[in-house]
Amino acid sequence: FYKWISEAKSRINLIPKKPIFLDKNGNAVALRDNKGDIILFLPVDGVTSYTTINEELLKNHDTKSFLKELGIKEPDRRDLINLIIAQYDEGENNLDHTENFKKFFAYYLSCPQSEIDGYIDDLSGCKFVKAISAKTGVGYYYPDEVYYPSPELTKYFETKINAKFVLINEYMSLVSSDKKNKLEEFFNAIGVNASAVYYSRDLSRSDVSKYNLPCPTNNGIRWEENYIDGLLEIMDDIEYSQSKEKSVLLWNQMILVIGKYASYGSSINPELFVGRCHYTYYSTKVQRFESICSRKLKKTAWLFNKNDEICSPKDLFVEHLSDEYDTESVYAQAFIKFLEIEDEASQDDVKNLENLSEKQMNIFQIGELCKDNGYSFEDIQRLITADMIKRNTQVERAPANTTDSFSNPSADDFDDTEEFVEETTDEATTTNKTTPTKRKVSKTEKRI
Repeated sequence: FYKWISEAKSRINLIPKKPIFLDKNGNAVALRDNKGDIILFLPVDGVTSYTTINEELLKNHDTKSFLKELGIKEPDRRDLINLIIAQYDEGENNLDHTENFKKFFAYYLSCPQSEIDGYIDDLSGCKFVKAISAKTGVGYYYPDEVYYPSPELTKYFETKINAKFVLINEYMSLVSSDKKNKLEEFFNAIGVNASAVYYSRDLSRSDVSKYNLPCPTNNGIRWEENYIDGLLEIMDDIEYSQSKEKSVLLWNQMILVIGKYASYGSSINPELFVGRCHYTYYSTKVQRFESICSRKLKKTAWLFNKNDEICSPKDLFVEHLSDEYDTESVYAQAFIKFLEIEDEASQDDVKNLENLSEKQMNIFQIGELCKDNGYSFEDIQRLITADMIKRNTQVERAPANTTDSFSNPSADDFDDTEEFVEETTDEATTTNKTTPTKRKVSKTEKRI
């Protein structure tokens, strides 16, 4: 049978995942699992934790050569790891999570660099991390469902009883002292959260009424928003306790969250602070709105000035924020911009602009236009010189005009310039409904 299969490549390619091989107990098994990992091995003396090929098959020289050609081999450490991961993938019960952790961690420390990304990705899908919450007690979770218990995070989540934290002291007791410093690195690598996360949650009718959320119709309507875990709870606590410590803690967490989910460069990911109203009006539609988290951050008094007075962002200048807040880092500046906290100096500039004459304002606007488009003083000088040369050349070549009247304009007397027009995008099905935006279109303008 195996000889017949080995005679055609098309047949060989079909069989590794088919249960056509016999194991040591006479059961029909496959050579590889659905991910392509080997799950059937050559027997090794003293090793019984693997599924091994029936030794009778190895007595036939052609069959043994064919099996080795297919990839059958003695098991190594990664094969053991793959077998354990497969048990989690299949949802098996009664797994020894403690022993499995020891094997996972040991292999992480010695995993070849070429395999580490794939290995971490495999572990992130295993529900083996032991964690505790004040609400649900101890349980086993996927890595991205729990938090690493740093002092900052445990303080941040004091007011949210269902936050889950890795039982780090228990894990510390499982590894040798020289490996303890690698534990946090391991948990971070597999996806345990080191800062607050955001997720989507449904909103109730009372939320809609309380925060005046959009309600375009009553047909098939529901609301959802992206919510930053623990944010509303700690903001309520700051309002009640007037805790500057909690305020600074929230500020620092928001900077970490913004950095974690940054869309590009240092820009805040717009998905962090968006809500969506799903409804039906002839077709399925979606209307976006500002999330409750965003509204609370911008409008609530939760920040402290240098006099230790609690203020809302709109009542502060950056220069007046307490020195305990980070205002210099890239993501801190992005957060300040999001909160619309202005520089006092920029406000003075605005006031000064109001005192400019019309001529001075025109000069200022020309300068701003040049700066916004990246033109230096030298660039402007070169452009002016080139334009003056061009004009002088045109005057020298122009024929004498014997009349005082203007001739009819030709097509060459017109130039393409740009103007802004408003465009509203009408989105259907599941696309987002947006407010009017501006785009540039070309028009022809007479040059005199």
